[in-house]
Amino acid sequence: MPTMPTLGAILDLPILRQGRPEVLSGADALSRAVRWVHVSELDEFSALLQGGELVLTTGLGLGSDTDSQQRYVHGLDRVGACGVVLELGRRFTEPPAGLRRAGQRLGFPVVVLHRPIRFVEVTEQVHSAIVADQLQRLRFSHDVHRTFSSLSAEHTSIPRILAHTRALAGAPVVLEDMGHRVLDYDLGDAPAATALRHWERRSRDAADTGVSRPLGNERWTAARVESAGQAWGRLIVLGSGPLDDADAAMLLERAAQALALARLLERDRQGVEQRAHSGFLSELLGGRGGAAADLGARAAALGLPSGARFTALTLARRGATAGPPPVEPITAGLGDTRVAEAAAAAARGLRVPALVGSLALGSVHVLVSHAEAAHADRDLDRLAAAVHDRLAALPESTGEWVIGAARPAGTLGDAGRRLAESAHIARAAATLPERGAARPIHRTEDVRLRGLIALLHDDPRVEAFAAAELAPLRDHDAEHGTALFGLLTAFVRSGGNKTRLARAAHLSRAALYHRLASIEEVLGVDLADPETVTSLHVAVLVHEMRT
Repeated sequence: MPTMPTLGAILDLPILRQGRPEVLSGADALSRAVRWVHVSELDEFSALLQGGELVLTTGLGLGSDTDSQQRYVHGLDRVGACGVVLELGRRFTEPPAGLRRAGQRLGFPVVVLHRPIRFVEVTEQVHSAIVADQLQRLRFSHDVHRTFSSLSAEHTSIPRILAHTRALAGAPVVLEDMGHRVLDYDLGDAPAATALRHWERRSRDAADTGVSRPLGNERWTAARVESAGQAWGRLIVLGSGPLDDADAAMLLERAAQALALARLLERDRQGVEQRAHSGFLSELLGGRGGAAADLGARAAALGLPSGARFTALTLARRGATAGPPPVEPITAGLGDTRVAEAAAAAARGLRVPALVGSLALGSVHVLVSHAEAAHADRDLDRLAAAVHDRLAALPESTGEWVIGAARPAGTLGDAGRRLAESAHIARAAATLPERGAARPIHRTEDVRLRGLIALLHDDPRVEAFAAAELAPLRDHDAEHGTALFGLLTAFVRSGGNKTRLARAAHLSRAALYHRLASIEEVLGVDLADPETVTSLHVAVLVHEMRT
């Protein structure tokens, strides 16, 4: 994109070079942008200027004494002029001492030309560049306004806003919270391992808004994102890109407004942090996270440092349909925000690094990083207890929840794949009788056969098997008003122990034996046969998971 010409660039124009320019003072200020060029022979010209102008003169109006020459320079500097170019030969044959002295004292650019040039050519060339820059800025401003007005009207998502911001900026963009944790980003082709490396430290070194250079040579431009006057994030452009500071600031300001609106619209769905975590967990679950280096950098930027071990947890609502969760990106209405917020708050309270997100209705996923492998079980037990405490404080409508834990993993990629394992355990545990589901955290050994059935329950062959095993008894109960199916369920849960079953059912042994004989007659089976009992137990578990 064209930019406003600087004083240094103007002095490099061929027409200026013909005049053999000599910089008497202000060499460090040649990077000033020139807004306009004026030709004037007036002694007191500063009152007609607005700032940003370059003055061309032959000095005909300048006094010969140093005091008046210094007042001339002071006046230009006071109104913000970029500099003055004096052509020698007509009024002065040598650089005026007063101009040199005042310019050096103020750091104000004073340039003399040792040969005459056509000032009109200078103004034509510079003004053409300035007009082209202004036209380009106007077009860019129009593109930015049109883009974000359209996105706001469409109630679009935060990732889409970031994608358009990156395309307009020509550089990676990152959205972070006020704690310097990454909420979302669009890096384009830039590798995450580089762009997000040591993010929190780099971000803390950068200015809150405007242009800064955190940790050395990189250049950032940032703007706050606010809602109702309260800042909740920063939008940052990484690197220079094709934009200058003014255009980058204008783009970020407009994008920040769109993000604030998007967040308000997203408030009833998920918090920004939860959505960021959910998106990352969804990618891990689907095996779409990318290279290990990128995974590590992205996770660290989201607040999950690398650790000796990672553990995938899933919270499942009791009564939720068993089976694997979807691996599609998170969509509106999925998950339970209050439970996810409770889990995230519990992790923060214990200072346990964790990502928390909802990936399916009735379940919440948590990925925990353990600094030391030996403390992994302790971390999980403490976290599970804290989560249950917070869940107990939620409204009854939130429901009852169980926690399933997968086997520990050594890498983020493996941990992501074990999100499916933790979901399977939690969903199986959610179907356990209340006494069995009461433990703070469930592992593979706690669900066993029920866990296998949870994986297979959607298979129509499994459903057909359960129906064939149990249908005669359920039909008998419906026709005769008996409760033999309930007794069979208690029988298989007791492992066929008739003494224990009689006590639990408050039946005499004779009455129990009679009813068991009725079950055998209706089903045509022998309940003393271990394989028959196992078959009926599996059918009962399938039925429970379906209901």
